[in-house]
Amino acid sequence: MYRCVRITSPDDYLQCILWRENPMEDVKTYKLETVTYGTRPASFLAIRAMHQLANDEAESYPLGAQIVLRDFYVDDMITGSDTAEEAIEIMGQTSQLLAKGNFKIRKWCSNDQAKPTKITKRSALSIIARLYDPLGLVGPFVLKAKIFLQRLWMEKLDWDESLPMSHETSWENLCSQFNDVKHLTFPRFIAKRNASLELHAFCDASLSAYSTCVYIRASNGKSVCINLLCSKSRVAPIKSLTVPKLELCAAYLLAQLVHSIAQLNIFSCMFYCWSDSSIVLSWLKEDSSRFNVFVANRINNIQNLTDGMEWRYVPTAVNRADILSRGATPTELLNSSLWKHGPPFLSNPHNEWPKCCVRTQELPEMRKTFLLTTRSASDMSINCKYVNSFASMQRIYGYVYKFVKKDISGHLTPSHIQNGTYFLIRMIQMFVALVYISLSAVTVLAVTAILTAALITVTVAATLVTAAAVIARCRCNPYRWFCRRQE
Repeated sequence: MYRCVRITSPDDYLQCILWRENPMEDVKTYKLETVTYGTRPASFLAIRAMHQLANDEAESYPLGAQIVLRDFYVDDMITGSDTAEEAIEIMGQTSQLLAKGNFKIRKWCSNDQAKPTKITKRSALSIIARLYDPLGLVGPFVLKAKIFLQRLWMEKLDWDESLPMSHETSWENLCSQFNDVKHLTFPRFIAKRNASLELHAFCDASLSAYSTCVYIRASNGKSVCINLLCSKSRVAPIKSLTVPKLELCAAYLLAQLVHSIAQLNIFSCMFYCWSDSSIVLSWLKEDSSRFNVFVANRINNIQNLTDGMEWRYVPTAVNRADILSRGATPTELLNSSLWKHGPPFLSNPHNEWPKCCVRTQELPEMRKTFLLTTRSASDMSINCKYVNSFASMQRIYGYVYKFVKKDISGHLTPSHIQNGTYFLIRMIQMFVALVYISLSAVTVLAVTAILTAALITVTVAATLVTAAAVIARCRCNPYRWFCRRQE
């Protein structure tokens, strides 16, 4: 509000600021040209400017001017009327009058069902936030509102931007069902006296949300009573997940809820956890270290939270959490007793409950294993990577050959060079063989062809160099070479 009122010259000179970004710059002078919050006359100047605006526009907006002069406390307006039509007129004239002075009024609120304002993301969130259901007894209806709000976020609408026509129609249909919630009733006493109790928790997931609901089963030997205890739901993340992962998130939500109930120490009975996902049930029977991080962390948490509880399979058709994960209107909840009293099979003896499903053999999200090979000897040719002459490398490995064979003769012969070259080639082959086994089949074929060609080239080059060395020695001292051959 204060920033909407401008300070005229020369009074703006009293709101100067000296500023520089660093000590090396010159000091710059700035003037605040609007009313500054925190100064002593700020409230008076803002209210006085708004009252002056109301006096100036009284002829055009008589009702709005009266409201501005009478029903404002600083920047908050509290007013009323006898009819909804008059309230809408007050809203229109007040907004238009204040807009003349660039005072943009917002956050309208009314206790009447008539909607005097446009529907925005802000107003939708304000209404949804009023839905107070700590036990989740009307969870399916609350979830529908949460899913609608997530869709508004995905549309990336501004807070005060009007909703598209399709979303506005959906919102009006949702609001029209608010009054039906008061017709839903749930018993306060959900057990029987001197009865054995059991807690049954169901979980389910859809592409829109995942949820869990808990029922208490009381049996006194003659009859069985089943009632809804509580429920919980979460909207699925915007980043899409696979259905098995969403089912696992639902199981994790179930584990958190039943663990909280168990910590209350109210029910000293058996806990049963139900899921219609055979993959999730198979995951929970495995070691969490065998899976990827996302799945492994949740499996480990579920196993710890539900230690001592029994996990069982429930068909999708009788899974009561399915209603919660997809959402339902109050009318649908009124017409269905399954939400209040759970699946019918809980009224039967334990031996008539759904049987365990077959364990899934090929589970998704398994952690991949890799085969790593090591070599005991290093490649000596790597130390010669800076030698640019193959002839020099031949002579080097000729001396290496002499050292290995413990040849103490002082001269390097062509035989030494040739055997050293073979020694070099064998070392390269050994190094390549270790890398060879870790390559894929297709890569192996390509690398084999390349290495074969390279090996043939090296062998031919070695032979030619050896022959050249022999010829060179013969030319230098043919008699000496002939004598050695005779020896």
